[in-house]
Parts: sequence; structure tokens; C-alpha cells
Amino acid sequence: MSSVKVECVIKESCLIGEGPVWEEADQSLLYVDIAGKKIHRWSPATNSLQSMTTDQTVGFVVPRRSGGYVAGVGRSFVAVDWSTQTVTSLVEVDQDKPNNRFNDGKVDPAGRLLAGTMATEKQPTVLERKQGSLFSLTSDLTVVKHFSQVDISNGLDWSPDQRLFYYIDSLSFSVDAFNYDISTGALSRRGSVYRFQQDEGVPDGLCVDAEGNLWVACYNAGQVINIDPHTGVRLQSVLFPVLKTTSCCFGGPSYSDLYVTSACLGLQPSESNQQPLAGATFKVSGLGVKGRVMEEGQREACGAAGRVMEEGQREECGAAGRVMEVGQREECGGNAVWMFHLPEELLDVPLWDLSLPGSHDSMSYCLDVSSPVLLSEPRPLTVMDRLFPCCTRPCVYRWATTQECTISEQCDLGVRFFDLRIAKKPPEERLYFAHGIYTLLSVKEALWELACWLQDHPTEVAVVSCSHFYHVTDSDHSHLVKYITNLFRDKLCPPQDNPTLRCCWSRGQQVIVSYDDQMVQRHTQLWPNIPYRYADSTNPKKIISYLEEQKARDRPAGFYALGLNLTEDASYVLLHPCQNMRKMTMKALSLLLRWVSEQRPGPAKGRVNILCCDFIGVSQFCSLVIGLNHRVVGGAQGGTPCL
Repeated sequence: MSSVKVECVIKESCLIGEGPVWEEADQSLLYVDIAGKKIHRWSPATNSLQSMTTDQTVGFVVPRRSGGYVAGVGRSFVAVDWSTQTVTSLVEVDQDKPNNRFNDGKVDPAGRLLAGTMATEKQPTVLERKQGSLFSLTSDLTVVKHFSQVDISNGLDWSPDQRLFYYIDSLSFSVDAFNYDISTGALSRRGSVYRFQQDEGVPDGLCVDAEGNLWVACYNAGQVINIDPHTGVRLQSVLFPVLKTTSCCFGGPSYSDLYVTSACLGLQPSESNQQPLAGATFKVSGLGVKGRVMEEGQREACGAAGRVMEEGQREECGAAGRVMEVGQREECGGNAVWMFHLPEELLDVPLWDLSLPGSHDSMSYCLDVSSPVLLSEPRPLTVMDRLFPCCTRPCVYRWATTQECTISEQCDLGVRFFDLRIAKKPPEERLYFAHGIYTLLSVKEALWELACWLQDHPTEVAVVSCSHFYHVTDSDHSHLVKYITNLFRDKLCPPQDNPTLRCCWSRGQQVIVSYDDQMVQRHTQLWPNIPYRYADSTNPKKIISYLEEQKARDRPAGFYALGLNLTEDASYVLLHPCQNMRKMTMKALSLLLRWVSEQRPGPAKGRVNILCCDFIGVSQFCSLVIGLNHRVVGGAQGGTPCL
């Protein structure tokens, strides 16, 4: 950081300087003054600044392949002819919200222009909440409304591989990522990659460097922070002599300079005296990273007249379904928000006294049939694997696969307990899951998917049980725990907190992580191992008998799980060469589900908490377990009040 240099390159003060864009063809910097109603163009070569005025606030401006620019003026996408200093309206949005205006906007690598709206501010960051939306504009002027309920739409950019779209709704104090389909422009699976701390101000504009890391301007904190979106770790901070840093972009001949805009609107006279450069534009050099050259598609022209569509109307375009409000997801997700719909009297009951559906060996849906058998398996099996892998591994795969649904699909079905058996796959350094053989998905990929699903379902709470840890070293544990805490952050519910739904909702907590290792003693956010009791049998009657015996014993304090999973042994496999775990489970399922339907959750002896099953997507298992909670209504025993 000693070589980093910050210098003021444009002293012309903006009320709200925003939206810097490096114009490759002219080697110039393009940006706007939102409240000053101006578009600026600055040439570093000549140090000359050209400007034009608009009749309303201007939220963004981007270059256009055919010449000129496209800008967001008021609530309209407009074409800008710089030579004549004229503006032509193209399409108006938010026609039912005359108090709205465009804010930040940026062009994707395929040429779509994405831009968001917000209510007009009474003073900086003070406005009518949830009035904005995110739109995209294509070259034929078709406008798609992706989602609404936005406070201050900000911070747009894409990952280098074009598969992720980064986005900021400033008053959420979160940098979010969507899965992005570059062929259709469809957004899916929103998740938080970084949550702002109190001393970091308000997240504003952002850009992505060539390595895929984020640079985010921190309004009211006088800094730009560098974030690794994969780990959620802040890598560095660059400080400025002004408080209201607003946005940033890479530019210069080699894209090694970071240009940063700022604002002066809202400063008190004493603050203005202390910050004479407020509203100026700065250049940062010596960062040791570069930005990305704008894709050719990002200069796509906008054509003639078009229409505005809701995202759900785009069937003819082959786009994904629209982003829905939480309450609308039932029709396509089944039990996706079942916690939200529990009776009021159950909201103060600890989660360990409710009935939670769980999936046994949750990640076995993605086992890698080509991977070696775990060395922790019985020696005869590992020897067979070395001698005859083409026979051994497919056999293990058939019997070790206990799930068919992905993590997101399991969540939609209602699963709230995940049985994650973690292993290190030699010679790789990454951690995977294992059940006889290793999985294709890594631990980080699966946890990221869960985090994205939870971001879209803020009323749901998941219990994640991390266990087994085959060949995992102390260093691996440290890195994994760091990843978990950085990924979920404030969504983690620590053991000292009261895990009722009402309390979790009030704190924004959605994840309970149990960790079956001594590492749990060093991290206050992790829960100790959750007992998982199951019968080692292929006979469903013996399984039920075993579970009844476990229920008759003293109920464990806190969370505990009962497994309805069948367990085969080598002799069974040899006697049933054409069978597999799915066929065996299907034969036993009706008897096991009948037993489930007779259970009752609660704190007393004989009551259940977490019930786990194999192949949770082939029956009404999840709905049966969820339905057991209604037997508690009327006799619910509340936990400690959420203060």
C-alpha cells in the first residue's frame, strides 16, 4: 500500500458526482453530476473538461456504439447528442411514481443497459423507502423490470466470466450477487457477498477489477474498499480527503488507474471548510491491479421505439421466471417459506422444540462416480478400489447416493437441517463432501448456494451440521470456519442466543452451524455437534423400533436428530446385486412415513425435533414433518422472550 497515490485530477466540484465510465475510443472520463443536472467529459491528455446540462437530474451516462451516449434523465432513458448538446427521450419508466428518478446504470457485456430507480431524496440518503426498481434496456428499446422494492439502486458490475451480476441497494448495507444468464439477461439466486460494518459508511458505486475483486465506494466514510467476493474478506482500503466518495471505475491507457467521484451536497458549512475538495474527482495509482477493457457489446446502440415488460412476461425470450416477493414463492416452491406461515404462537418456541425436516447425507446427490473410495472405508473395499475401480466405484455410487435434489431444491421442499459430511480429497487442497466416495461440488460452492437461497428467503432458518471431517487438518478447519463466518456474517445465530423464529427474525439471523470438532471451542458463533441417532439396519421395522427406544430415553437438551435412513452392509449388497439405495428406500417408505405421521414435537420425553430421511423429494416426507408443528398449537411452551 506504500506505493498507492491519491491525487485530485478534476477540481470542478459536483453536488453529487457519480457514474464514472472510461471512454476507450477518446481516452476520456465520462461522469455525471446528478443534482447539478450535468454530464461531464474530461480528457487527461489535455486536462480539459467539457459539460452539458440536462433539464432534470441525470443518474448515469454510457457510450453508444453509433456515437453519442445514452443517459438516465429523470425517469427516462434518453439519447444524448454531444455535438448538438441535445437530448432525445427514448423510454420512460416508473410512470406511476412521478417522484422517482434514475440512479446508477451500466452496460452488460452483451450490450444490455441495466439501471435502477429510487425516490427523490429529501436530503442525502433520506427518502421514501422501497420505491425503486431495477430495469434493463435492449437495443430495440424493450425495457424489462427485473425487481422492485428497492431503496437506492447502486453499484452494478459483472464478474470477469460474466456469470455473476453484482448489485447494491445502498440502504441494505450489503453488496449482493446474482447468477447472471448473459444470453437472456435473466437474474437468479441473489445472495450477499459482503455486509458493511458501521465504520464503512453506506455502500455506493462499485467496479470489478481484472482479477474479479470488487472496489466499492463508501459514502460518508471517505474511502474505497477492495473486497474478495468469494471469501467476503476486505483486502484493502484507500482513503480520500473527502467524506462522500460515491463511485469508481478503472481507466487510463492500461486501465491501471482508479477514478473516484465524490459529492458535496449535504455537507455542513464547517464540514465544507474542512473538505475543500468535496465534490472533486480523484485518481488512484499504484494499486497493483488493473481494470477490464470494456467489451465491444457494452457499446451497443439503442434503437427505436420499444415497450416495457415485467420479467414474468418474457416467455417468448426464453428468460427465467421473475423475482418474486417472499409470499409469492409458495406456488412454485411448495414449502419454501413454511416457517413464515407457522401460527403466531409457535414463533416464540425454540427451534429445538419444533419439528424440522432434514436430509440425510444432504450432498450425496452430486457424488463423483470417478472418484476414489475414501481411505476411511473398510480395508477390503479400499483394496478392491485399487484393483478394480471400474467395478467398485459404480457400486459404491449406487449405494451411497441418498439424495437427488440440489441444496436449493431441498430448501424449496422444506428441508431445514443439512447433514454435511466433509472430507479433503487428495491431492487437492479444497474441501468436498463424502459418502463412500467424494462429491463433485466443493464445500464452498454448496454453502454459497445455501447462502443465496437464504438471501431470497429472509424468514427461513437453516441448521447446518458439519461433521466427519475425513483427513481435514487444523489448517483446513481454520480456513473453513473463516469462510463460514465471512459468508454468513450477521446471519449466524450463536449458541448463546435464543433460537426462536421471532428472535431470529428480529436479529436477521438465518443460519445455525453445528461443528463436530474441537474447533467449536474457539468460535462463539458455532454450535456443538447435534446428536444424530439412526439404526444400522435395512429393515424398516427395526428402524422404527430403534427410534422408539431412543425416544423413550431422556430427551437431549437442545437440537437432536432422528434418522429414518436405511443402512446396507457388504453382505446385503452382495445378495442384491441389481438393487440400489433408492429401490431399497422406496420399498420401506410407506411404513416409515406412517411412523412420522404419528409423531409430536416438543421438549418432553418421547417428542421429536429433527427428522431426517433419504430421497426427500420422492414423497410427502417434508410436508408431514412440517405438519407435526400444528399439533403443538394450543399447548406451545414459549422460550425466553426476545428482548
